Amino acid sequence: MFRLLAALLILILGHISVSVAGPKGSSGAVAVRGYYKSNGTYVAPHYRSPPDGNSYNNWSTVGNINPYTGAPGTKQPYSGIGRTSSHDANQRPAYAEDLSQLSEPAFERAPTSPSRSSVALPAPTGRQLDSPPLSHHDNELIERACSLTEYDGPAAYNACRNLQLKKLARGPKAPDLAHLSGQEKDLIDRACSLVKYDGPSAYNACTTSQVERLARGPKAPSLSRLSAQERDLIERACSLVKYDGPAAHNACTASQVKQLARGPKLPDLGLLSGEERELIGRACSLAKYDGPAAHNRCVASQVAQLVK
Repeated sequence: MFRLLAALLILILGHISVSVAGPKGSSGAVAVRGYYKSNGTYVAPHYRSPPDGNSYNNWSTVGNINPYTGAPGTKQPYSGIGRTSSHDANQRPAYAEDLSQLSEPAFERAPTSPSRSSVALPAPTGRQLDSPPLSHHDNELIERACSLTEYDGPAAYNACRNLQLKKLARGPKAPDLAHLSGQEKDLIDRACSLVKYDGPSAYNACTTSQVERLARGPKAPSLSRLSAQERDLIERACSLVKYDGPAAHNACTASQVKQLARGPKLPDLGLLSGEERELIGRACSLAKYDGPAAHNRCVASQVAQLVK
């Protein structure tokens, strides 16, 4: 009786161990570690049916179901290989050569992220090129130029970065801006701000062009003799030109100073009432964006009409 109870206990424990080992039909499943194919594609870790020499009970064979993923089999069983019964030529082969070891196993569950520290990677064609140490500024511009390619994967990103490194090596180099004023450097950076998205080589070319244009002139005129209002109106008139660089801004400022020198001067509004001055200011508000000379002409015209 004791032996009978022990045998029953062993059978029950064996049944429990099989039921908790995995899904139904997964007994004896083989765990396959993740690996990289020769073309660089990563195959995630998964389970496959045991290699028992019979292709008809493989999970990937038509008529079977993967117990881990629930995916039905799609492959036809291997035929014409192995031994068949001498009594029935139409009988399924009792033994078939395990060809699954000769081909790369298919996905049999959702992929997981590989651990690069534990996987030996082949040498793919899309790796980054070796480059000399880059400045923080150059590296930042390369990252900005290739930011969108990050969504196309590492090969596309590396190709973009390699192209930027080649362009940077061909030049031009970043020009020396040490002799420029803070305002001039700021205007050059503003003029080349959009080019930053084309990489450091394009930005260096834009900066070099701006420095050359600045060297050819004209120089920034002195505004020390002008009133605060006149300087403010010149700055307002030339505000958009700042995006063309310091040379263009200097040319605009010089033109405004010449127009102001030719007149007319701003008329005296001391004899006008507060309401009259406010209405003149409102009528000439748009003329302020054309500079102090245009604003003075507008105010003079308003006063002339008022005293007629």
